[in-house]
Amino acid sequence: MTVMKPLILITGANRGLGYATAKQLTRTSKYRLLIGARTQEKAEEAIKELSSSSDDLTPVSLDLNSDESIKAAATFVRERFGSLDILVNNGGINRSSDPNATLRETYRAVFETNVFGVAVVIEAFLPLLRASQYSDRRIVNVTSGLGQIGIAYSPTSEYSARVWELPVYRSSKSALNMMNAVDAVRLQKENIMSVVVCPGHCRTDFGGGRGVKSAEEGARPIVRAATEGSPDEMFGKVVEDEGYFVEFGW
Repeated sequence: MTVMKPLILITGANRGLGYATAKQLTRTSKYRLLIGARTQEKAEEAIKELSSSSDDLTPVSLDLNSDESIKAAATFVRERFGSLDILVNNGGINRSSDPNATLRETYRAVFETNVFGVAVVIEAFLPLLRASQYSDRRIVNVTSGLGQIGIAYSPTSEYSARVWELPVYRSSKSALNMMNAVDAVRLQKENIMSVVVCPGHCRTDFGGGRGVKSAEEGARPIVRAATEGSPDEMFGKVVEDEGYFVEFGW
C-alpha cells in the first residue's frame, strides 16, 4: 500500500513568507503542497519557480476577499484529494490598497483579508480536515507579535506601540489570535490543533523590504508550526524563532 504524503494548503504562497515556507517544505520532499494564490496564474508561476517537475505541487486559486473563491477552492481540494491534512493561513495585508481610503475603509480592507477571510477559509476547509486520517492535523495561523496587547504596552519591546503604532494591522492580528484561541479549545477534542506563529519582522514586499530577518528565516517558525512539536506541548503557545514554543502574552 502506498503511503500518501501529508497534504498542506498554504494561502498567499506565491510570494514573501508563504513562498519561502513552500520552498522549505518542498526541499524536504515529505509533503504535497497546495500553492494558494489570488489567481491561478500566480499560483502556477510560483510552482514553476519552486520546481519544474514536482508532482507534489498543485496550484489553487484562493482569494481571501471572496467567499465564492474560497468555496470553489475547497470544492476543488475535496474533489481532487478528498481531504486536507494541514492548513496554513499565511495570506494577509497591512494596509488598504487604496491610498485615498478613509480610516473606516482602511480598517475594513485589512479586517476583510486578515480576519474575515481567514475565518471563511477555516470554515470552508474544516470539513476536509475532519475527513483527514492524518494523525497530526493542524491549522496554522500566521500572526504577529504586534497583535499581542502586552507587547503594545511594553516600554522595552522593539515591537511596542511606542515604536510602531500600526493600530489597524495590530488589531487585525489580535482578532486572529482570539479566533485561534477559540479554535484551539473547540477542536482539541477532535485532535485538530490550531496554533499561531510569529515569523518576526522580515524583509519582504509585505513590509516594504525592511526587516531584521530574511523571508527564509521568517518561514522557519511557520514550517515548525506546521510540522514539528506535539499538540499538548503547543496548546496555548505561540511558535517563534526566539523561543520556539512560548507562552502567549495577553
